[in-house]
Amino acid sequence: MLKVDKLRVHNFRGIKDFEFELSEKTFVVAGRNGTGKSGVIDALEFAFTGSIGRLTGRGTGNVSVKSHAPHVDFIDTPKMSWVEVDFVLKPSGARHTLRRSVGTAGAFTLKPESSEARTAVTWMRKHPEFALTRREIVRFVLGEGKSRSDDVAQLLGLERIGNMRALLQRVCNSDKRDHDREQASLQSISAALTVAARTASPDAAAVLESINADRSALGLGASSDLGEKQILSGLDAPQGAAGNLSNRSLWLSQLAALVAELGKEGAAVLPVALSAVIDSASEKAADVAFLTAMNSDALLASALLLFDGGNCPVCGTRWAPGEFESVVAHKKAESKQALNDLSTLRQEATVQLDTVRGIQRALGPVVQIAAAMSLDDLGLDGIQAQMANAINALHSVASAEDLACIAKLETLSVTSIVSRAERVRPAIEALPVPSEADERRARLRAVSQRVTELEQQHGVVVKAAEKARISRAAFTSFDSSTANSLLEIYVAVEKTFAKFYAAINSDDEAEFEASLERSGAGLDMNVSFYGRGLFPPAAYHSEGHQDAMGLCLYLALASHTLGANFTLSALDDVLMSIDSGHRRFVVTLLLQEFPDTQFIITTHDDQWMRQIKTQGLARSREIIQFRAWDVASGPVSWRNYAPWDDITAHLEEGDVKAAAGALRSYLEYLSREIADNLHAPVPYRLDGQNTLGELFDSAVKTLRELLKKGKGAANSWNQQTRVLELSEWEEAVRGAALQAKQEEWAINVVVHFNAWENLNRTEFAQVVSAWKALLERFECPQCGGLVSVLLADNVKKTLACLCGVTMVNLQAKP
Repeated sequence: MLKVDKLRVHNFRGIKDFEFELSEKTFVVAGRNGTGKSGVIDALEFAFTGSIGRLTGRGTGNVSVKSHAPHVDFIDTPKMSWVEVDFVLKPSGARHTLRRSVGTAGAFTLKPESSEARTAVTWMRKHPEFALTRREIVRFVLGEGKSRSDDVAQLLGLERIGNMRALLQRVCNSDKRDHDREQASLQSISAALTVAARTASPDAAAVLESINADRSALGLGASSDLGEKQILSGLDAPQGAAGNLSNRSLWLSQLAALVAELGKEGAAVLPVALSAVIDSASEKAADVAFLTAMNSDALLASALLLFDGGNCPVCGTRWAPGEFESVVAHKKAESKQALNDLSTLRQEATVQLDTVRGIQRALGPVVQIAAAMSLDDLGLDGIQAQMANAINALHSVASAEDLACIAKLETLSVTSIVSRAERVRPAIEALPVPSEADERRARLRAVSQRVTELEQQHGVVVKAAEKARISRAAFTSFDSSTANSLLEIYVAVEKTFAKFYAAINSDDEAEFEASLERSGAGLDMNVSFYGRGLFPPAAYHSEGHQDAMGLCLYLALASHTLGANFTLSALDDVLMSIDSGHRRFVVTLLLQEFPDTQFIITTHDDQWMRQIKTQGLARSREIIQFRAWDVASGPVSWRNYAPWDDITAHLEEGDVKAAAGALRSYLEYLSREIADNLHAPVPYRLDGQNTLGELFDSAVKTLRELLKKGKGAANSWNQQTRVLELSEWEEAVRGAALQAKQEEWAINVVVHFNAWENLNRTEFAQVVSAWKALLERFECPQCGGLVSVLLADNVKKTLACLCGVTMVNLQAKP
């Protein structure tokens, strides 16, 4: 896709103004914690996406890119905070410059403008996972199934599959609820039909038999079916009071059905049970601690996942070892208890919901009776509305809003409903008893109405069932087909993942296996543990192994998804928990499996940086080390730093201790660089902490040997002028070394560098002058860069600087 040539950062995060020469190569930013390394990754991510992962998403609170991406001195002028990237498109080789300002983070400029370059930047914006921190990578391993599935899908570019699945699932669930609701209405109408027809069931044959019995008694012919015309054929339409008169028997039956429903055991305890549900919901809705615990389970899981072992991922507070985990564990226990309490309340609400629904079904016809007889003062319609509210509220008990809705409910009084319903009875019974013929006519009309309603509702149910069937079939089909495709992807990824991890841990887990299995909307991950079976990664593996798994899974996913387009990856301190022995294998993995990928790596570990350089993943010119950071000036690179001005200033102030500290820090850095460049042999130390004396003594000896070898080669080629030049250089090295150790007391001071601070200002100035002269002998007089030995087949071929002006041939004429 693309590689980065240069990165310019201005007033952004902790960087004031800095230009990085990446040269399309793997690039390393090293330095101790707090020197501004992560700002480089943030700048790169912001340039391509307009966002910064560590300032957005879970656990970031009120932190934002707009407010906190600019340097702290420029938060009020975000347009002055910008990042500029020179990048090269692959494989076309076209070069472009991208610039983005925090003031207009959603927009960027391209020079020169091209559709190919804009497409590449747009693609990068959609795939911000190219820049990952350790806490983001470990999510692949320690995340819950659903969150892992989302993270993996994003990296695989499969978010649309997950989104479509979620949409189809919602439609499927919604259609099922609609079908269930219509089916409940059908059952209610069926029950009303059995009351009207005085049958044991709504079976068509039984209802038709009841209808024909009434028609025969009225001297009418038998009905051949349940059609309205057949049932009512030959009947006169009821008029006025005669209509009520003819309904007298049916109404009494419907009233009796309501009284029977109110006499059931569930209805008897409804007032007390529903009041308990309302009180419990009210108490919970008003309990801020409960609501917080109820909603914090996912947040607490994320907090543990994002915790870096020292600082809270939300507020940045520093915690003692184990204290943060203990607090979160306590909070998770509270959250679990709150969710259990909510589940108990939901179960109780469901029981009362069924009772209220039964009463409401029986109450409906009685409300119609009261309206037909002008008994509006009974307030039965108000009770019916109250019950509808209760049904809506009790249907869902899952959120703070649901609890608040239940808390607003009024307690239902069964006694009041019975009392009001019984006041309807006298009005019905006051109606003249209809003749048997009128009663039969009323019954036929009621049955006809219920049959018509039943047929209509049956049609609604059929349509709802078909709709639910189609949505379910669509979801099942989509889920099944994508599951097969995803299975193929996961099988390929898990094999690559296992291969990468086994390569890193070949010394103890060479037979490593892994399993990625889809589980509904989630993705389960299990890994082998020394041949004892497959387990979740967090079960037995150490933090270092988990970090390695996260990195390997990320690389496997990126490799599968992008293939040859995986050309850029920024890794921010991702190996902090992996021991040095296994980091060496990580470098080998990156070199062998991703030779065409440009990695931008930050690290606070000098040994990891040296492993990267020694194994050839990055050369010295592609490694920058930050020595310090200042809020006003940002990070300071060793490469661009010379201590002489600082030392002079300290000496002018009479502060020999500060001057000694500046020189010591510089020599500690430079001695390692020189020894490494010259391949100078130094005593092996388990901690890798060689003394300055060991490093410089070996460096001086090695440089002199190389110059002598160069003179021998020049002699063999009859290059006498070159022989003289190298002789002068070698003599200058010898003289500078002697000058640094010219007197016994000074030799002791120079050897024992911790004694420098005991010298006076004049004495220490002489030490500084001697060391400065010695260091210059290791530099190119033209470019100021350190000379290095160039190897070919592990043979020292040339001694040269970066600019090429200083170059010494070490190969004699055959």
